[in-house]
Amino acid sequence: MALQAEPIGRLRGWLPSGLPLGETAWNGRHRGVVILLWAHSLGLGVFGLVRGFEPIHVAGEAVAIGGFAIVASVLESRRRRRQPERLV
Repeated sequence: MALQAEPIGRLRGWLPSGLPLGETAWNGRHRGVVILLWAHSLGLGVFGLVRGFEPIHVAGEAVAIGGFAIVASVLESRRRRRQPERLV
């Protein structure tokens, strides 16, 4: 039985614990998701045009995803401005 418990323990280490993220971890993950959204929007637009879809259709799809990227970017900058400067 001990042989089976070890992989399960490693798997549990990768799962979220349900605790809130620290500020540094949250900022890093949020920045990563925002970059992924921008890349996805741009990549979808290029892919659609290369595949021969109509530009208006491609623009609609890319803008739909890009809109979420814009909102996430604005919220990130607002959050940074709202935080007081920390003394070192």
